[in-house]
Amino acid sequence: MKKNLVLGLGFGLGGVIATLSIIQMGLMAYNMKINNNQKK
Repeated sequence: MKKNLVLGLGFGLGGVIATLSIIQMGLMAYNMKINNNQKK
């Protein structure tokens, strides 16, 4: 029972970190797009 709880927490944390990194990459790409548009 305890093992499953630890695994669940591990997967939950991994999912959160993966989601945050994807959002961060999206924001960086979005900011670069805006900067490129402003230069023109």
